[in-house]
Amino acid sequence: FKYDHVKSRRQVGSTFKPIVYATALEKGISPCIRIGNYLRTYPQYQNWTPKNSDGKYGGVYTMEQALSKSVNTVTVNLAVRIGSMNVAQMAEDLGISDDVPAAPAIALGAHEASLLDMITVYSTFANRGKRPELYYIRKIETSKGRVVYQNWVDQKTWKQPLTQDHAD
Repeated sequence: FKYDHVKSRRQVGSTFKPIVYATALEKGISPCIRIGNYLRTYPQYQNWTPKNSDGKYGGVYTMEQALSKSVNTVTVNLAVRIGSMNVAQMAEDLGISDDVPAAPAIALGAHEASLLDMITVYSTFANRGKRPELYYIRKIETSKGRVVYQNWVDQKTWKQPLTQDHAD
């Protein structure tokens, strides 16, 4: 059956977490801070209690450690601390084309996005903070090497939602 795997939307899960950490860096949070890995209930969000997939709690993590180990409680704590609306705005700035709800559950990827959107987000990190304009075909050549079509990309027109350091 015909199904567009590139533009169809699905929950993105933990692939969303780098957006939370990038937002924290842009908001001035030091990457060296230590954040506790504790089971917390957020009464302001209908007594929501996010859990870690491994069921383990305790200790503290730097941003790098929490991201590399995909620690849910630390990521949500950080998202609440910097503001879910800031995370939602950053997600849109990095390339998610639909409105992202300003709810803390987005920190765990509860929002749906397309593969194309997530490629744009990750390409922004790879391009040192510049959000690329994606295209399918860069160049078409004949069998003898004559260029029939070429898509020139002017990177100067790309938006830069992240600083180079924060993208790196």
